[in-house]
Amino acid sequence: MKKTIFVALLFVFASFLNSCGSDDPGIDCLSLSTNALDAASTFGESRTTESCNAYKTALQNYLNNNCSPDAATEASFREQLDALGDCTIL
Repeated sequence: MKKTIFVALLFVFASFLNSCGSDDPGIDCLSLSTNALDAASTFGESRTTESCNAYKTALQNYLNNNCSPDAATEASFREQLDALGDCTIL
């Protein structure tokens, strides 16, 4: 199940890589999106506590800067963040 969610999230990130939602010109949503995509890929390849925490941080940065293009995407990312939990049980 986690692998399915991971693959779905990678697809969503790739789909919206260039369509970020923040209107603040000081926020680089493209970089935040790329960071999250890279962290998701690393976590998918190596499920360690460190890669999980890096993925959570990247997701939180993306979400905290209002980079989601729409509410459904934001909800999907928040669900993934919640599913990661505290990264102690992978």
